[in-house]
Amino acid sequence: MGFFKKLFEKKDCEICGGEIGLLGNRKLVDGDMCKKCAAKLSPWFEDRKESTVAQIKEQLAYREANAAEHANFRPTKTLGEYYKMFVMEENGCPTKFVVSIADNYAEANADIIKFTDVTSCKTDIRDSRTEVKRKTESGEDVSYNPPRYEFRYEFYVELGIDNPYFDLIRFKVNARTIKLISELQSNRSMSGLGQFLLVDGDFDPSYSPEFRQYMMMCEEISETIQRGQRGAIEQPREIVDPFAEERRKMEFWDAVLHEEDLQKKIALLEEEYARIKDDPSDEAHLKRVTETLKACRYSADPAAMAAAMTAQMEQKTQNLAEEAKAGAGTPAASAAKVCPACNAEVTGKFCEYCGTKME
Repeated sequence: MGFFKKLFEKKDCEICGGEIGLLGNRKLVDGDMCKKCAAKLSPWFEDRKESTVAQIKEQLAYREANAAEHANFRPTKTLGEYYKMFVMEENGCPTKFVVSIADNYAEANADIIKFTDVTSCKTDIRDSRTEVKRKTESGEDVSYNPPRYEFRYEFYVELGIDNPYFDLIRFKVNARTIKLISELQSNRSMSGLGQFLLVDGDFDPSYSPEFRQYMMMCEEISETIQRGQRGAIEQPREIVDPFAEERRKMEFWDAVLHEEDLQKKIALLEEEYARIKDDPSDEAHLKRVTETLKACRYSADPAAMAAAMTAQMEQKTQNLAEEAKAGAGTPAASAAKVCPACNAEVTGKFCEYCGTKME
């Protein structure tokens, strides 16, 4: 009975003096506080149970002054999507900011923080992985071959703050969880050519435009924090996308794989080959374009494929004969030539890509 008597015992708030309702008590070290007064504390404050009545009153005085300061807080830019950072700049230099999940940050009395009071800034990407399985006809869940996984990503920013009532702000940037599934996209008509976009083992979420979008959000927040700490004015700068070339290649292969007209597909490949043939920076891409172009030309002209196979056989026979004349283990060298039909470099009498006879 003593427990229930104490539970229903009347209590008054040490802060406002009002009566504390049932289940509305918020305990302090040396007294009680109502939930209405507790709601006025900073959302980043976590030490209420270890605080005294005097300390809470000091913070509420700070919060009243903070509310009055909102009348002069005029943000010029907004960063983030779920929680937002509203940034105030003076003469092009970031000076103050608030972080709030509410668009009406003034009504929520979001803490106004000076950039010079930020002690650290860290981006934290939380990721998890779950295997995606398929059901058999009997209803059994089995793995794909190769296995497929669903990757999930959440983006957070952590700010160290020099403030008497809190020292850390951690907020989520993305409004919805990013979900990416690893898979192999292929087209059998391309002689087994496979386009690996998201494959376990070589999985790189930066290929996802959405992932890059939130990475850039976090980077912009970090850059703004650094400028505010230094008192630096933002200078116009060229935005460089480090994934632009990889994205271009993905768009190119996507166009090739989904082009049903074989001649148009060949035209796409020939254009790409002409663009990269003299660039040694990506040999793997050049080799893939060349092999794919070869396969498409064979598909478009079966006679050329037969001629090329015959040419390869004749070339091998000729090479063996020349090697025998030159001496065992000392192959005869032949100068590289450019095929007039497909511009490929060949060393024999016939082009191994299109079968054209070399002069």
